[in-house]
Amino acid sequence: MRLFASFLSLVMLALAPAASVAAQDTPPPVKGLFLMTDYPAITVRPGSTTTINLRLRNYALDPDRYTLTVSGVPQGWKLTNAIKTTERKLAGHSLVHGGSRLMAWTVGNAKVEARGNAVIITKQNAGSAKIDPLMALFNAVVAMGQNPEASESIYESRGLLLV
Repeated sequence: MRLFASFLSLVMLALAPAASVAAQDTPPPVKGLFLMTDYPAITVRPGSTTTINLRLRNYALDPDRYTLTVSGVPQGWKLTNAIKTTERKLAGHSLVHGGSRLMAWTVGNAKVEARGNAVIITKQNAGSAKIDPLMALFNAVVAMGQNPEASESIYESRGLLLV
């Protein structure tokens, strides 16, 4: 949780002075603000510190002030609701496994522990066994549980982009 909070603080600090960034000479056929990094996924050991370079690009939007809000994703025992929701939806077939061998491997690496009334998921083996995709699934369950409001799809305004 501290890593996630630190990352959010870093994002907020990076965005504060960069409320609007000029568009490049040849903007892509999309519009919007893009927050980019060289590292789409990074793991940092607890207690260590790292630097993540961020770039904010404005493609074809008028200069304006924008507000960025990020809600925290629970970790540890606070993730119990997402774990139980995922289990219930898988059993009810409203959430279906895509058949990915990677996800099957990460689920096999997960160890479920009961701590009091809470359920937590940890790695069975320290080091080599990864469960990041499984934790990303729980994060997505939390995000969708907040019932986000759908916005207009970019495909409705410009259609499919074929490359």
